[in-house]
Amino acid sequence: MRVFTEGNRAQAEANGRRILRLEQTLHINRETTLQSPVLAHEWLATLANWFYIWGFWPVLAGTALFLYTRYPAEYVLLRNAVFISGLAGFLFFALLPVAPPRLVDPMLVDTIREHTTWYRTLSPLKVTNQYAAMPSLHVGWSLLVGIAVARASRRWIGYSFAVLMPTAMALAVVVTANHYILDAVVGAAVAAAAFAFALHLPDLRQVHRPVVRPSRPRPRPSGRFPRHTHAATIAGDGRPKP
Repeated sequence: MRVFTEGNRAQAEANGRRILRLEQTLHINRETTLQSPVLAHEWLATLANWFYIWGFWPVLAGTALFLYTRYPAEYVLLRNAVFISGLAGFLFFALLPVAPPRLVDPMLVDTIREHTTWYRTLSPLKVTNQYAAMPSLHVGWSLLVGIAVARASRRWIGYSFAVLMPTAMALAVVVTANHYILDAVVGAAVAAAAFAFALHLPDLRQVHRPVVRPSRPRPRPSGRFPRHTHAATIAGDGRPKP
């Protein structure tokens, strides 16, 4: 759906430069510093590329399937949060098109194009929105996946995953020059807000569940003899047969 929100290139590049200036004001413009060691070591570039590619949709889909089969309540929460944050992201893409750093800063290199050419072949630029850098749903949805796993497992390994997954994705999107640092921050904030909103949504399974009213106890049959007295032993005049 992002392709339908693609904006004007000149406007997107201008917005990208505005974000760079804002990062300079906030002293967080570290994209070039973070990418330098990646460019110096090809294996780091390959690792970042693969995490950017395979750590997004495959991990999201796998986590959703796992939660659907084992923890349905957490699956519903993750699904709702992804939908809400996705809608918010599409509004950003339509109203604030932003070109990624690889198209704005000449000091940055598109590592995926340089080292993983097959990805651009499978996902050609003609069918994707190049100007959807703000916010980074890669980071936002990775945060939601981490939260869902932590809530489901409630163990240290789940909590560690909740921290490492979005952190690693944030590094991957920045060092591959696909997102600014501020994109990652806003993406995480949008996802967190969506998760908080999803927590207060009613459970549709409960809303549409039919109300079962308790049945009234059936009245005991009236008569002068107890219910356990067999009818065959009762004479016509009400006395036991001899």
